[in-house]
Amino acid sequence: MTKLLVGLLALASAGMKTIAASSSAPAFSALVQVFSNGVVECPTGAFSGGHATTGVAVRFDFGLPPALPARRFLLDNLPILQTEWEYRGVRYTQRVLVTRLGEGPLDGMSEDAVLGVQIAGESLVQEYTNASASLSLKVGRDPWPLELRGGWIYCPGQAPLLPLAFLDIPSVGIVKTNGLRLEFEGHMPPANSGAMTLWVPRQQLAPGPVRERLLDLDFGETLNKVRDFWRRPEARKIRPPLGWGDAPSGTGGGKQP
Repeated sequence: MTKLLVGLLALASAGMKTIAASSSAPAFSALVQVFSNGVVECPTGAFSGGHATTGVAVRFDFGLPPALPARRFLLDNLPILQTEWEYRGVRYTQRVLVTRLGEGPLDGMSEDAVLGVQIAGESLVQEYTNASASLSLKVGRDPWPLELRGGWIYCPGQAPLLPLAFLDIPSVGIVKTNGLRLEFEGHMPPANSGAMTLWVPRQQLAPGPVRERLLDLDFGETLNKVRDFWRRPEARKIRPPLGWGDAPSGTGGGKQP
C-alpha cells in the first residue's frame, strides 16, 4: 500500500511539472526573433542561404550599441520590427522585415522568402562623429568566419560554396572584409545619415535569376511592399514570421542571446 501511494504521488508530481512547463512555454516560436541588443536570430535556421541544417539556430549580430534601446516597436503596428538607440551622438535604427522575391503571402515559408535587416545611422550633433557597426554569425553554438566579396557574404570552409547573403553598403564604409567579424564605420558630418542592408534568403544563392532578383531589392520599395501586404484583410489570418526575442518594451530587460 505504501509503495502504491508513493508511485501515485510521483506520477502526480510529474504531471504537474508537465502542465507548468507547457503553460509557461510560448504559443509559437517566430521564424525570426529580434533581441534588444540588435541580434537577429532564426531559431530553426530558416534564413541562411541554405547553409544551416534545419532546426539549427542561426544568429546575426550587428555590433549595435551596448546599451538598452531608446525605443522598440512594430512599425505602423505591422510585422516590421524597429529598434532605436542613441549612442555617442548617433541615432542607430534597425528595421527587420521578411519579404519574398515573387508575389504571394509574406509568412516566410516560401522558397523565395528573404530576410531583410537595415541598419541606419543619423548624426545628432553639430560636429563630425563616427558611426560603426559590424556583422558576425553563429550557427548553433559555433561562430562562423565570414568573407565579404563584391557585396556577397561567404562562409569560408563551409558547404555549400555559395553566398550566405548580400550586403548593400557603400564601399567607403567597409573596414574589415573577412574573419569572425566584418567591420564597418562611417565618418559623419553634422545632420548626415547612412545605412546598410543585409538580405538573407531561405534558398541557396546559385548563379542565375535568384541572385539577380536579390540584387534588385531596394529597402524602401520592399518596406512599402511589406506594409501593403500586412494591411490587407486576408493577411490577418496569417501568422507573422517575426517576433521579439526578449522584453518588447523600449527600456525593459529580458534575456539576450
